[in-house]
Amino acid sequence: MRTRHVLPLAAVLLLATSAAAMAAVKLKPHTAFFFVEFGRFSISLDSKSAKQIDAGIADPVGNQHPVSGVLVVCPSQTPGGPVTELHVGFPGATLKLAGRHYGFTRSYTEAGARLVALGPGGSTTRESAKVEVTGTVIGAKLITGTVAVTAPGCNLRSSKYRAKLLSSLPA
Repeated sequence: MRTRHVLPLAAVLLLATSAAAMAAVKLKPHTAFFFVEFGRFSISLDSKSAKQIDAGIADPVGNQHPVSGVLVVCPSQTPGGPVTELHVGFPGATLKLAGRHYGFTRSYTEAGARLVALGPGGSTTRESAKVEVTGTVIGAKLITGTVAVTAPGCNLRSSKYRAKLLSSLPA
């Protein structure tokens, strides 16, 4: 009689430990993730909590650490002309469980994106940019996803990224 009850109990314990092992990874609060593809774009994502990506502004100048946002290197208007970058903020995101991973999708229009021409005679203008960012938390040290940006004179077709843990941030 005793062996009858032991077998189902063992099965329940095995299932419980397997489910715990397959649990989705959450972000560590106050950490920065970063990806750069030189000459094309970069993305920075800061975690606010275990299931929240913090918002960031389009002009992070003077910050002591990266803030959530996207930077796109725009094609030069003239050969040998100045390099132009588009700085776009990020409105933040709440991570949702989908399958075995937490993730997010954000589509938004950034009215105050900064288009910055670097070098002699450089200038800064404000442009409207349409942005789509997706992300999936693969592990405690990795977020993968895609980013696409459309703005006057500066576009980034949907591109993949692998943002790795950069550092812990002050709380």
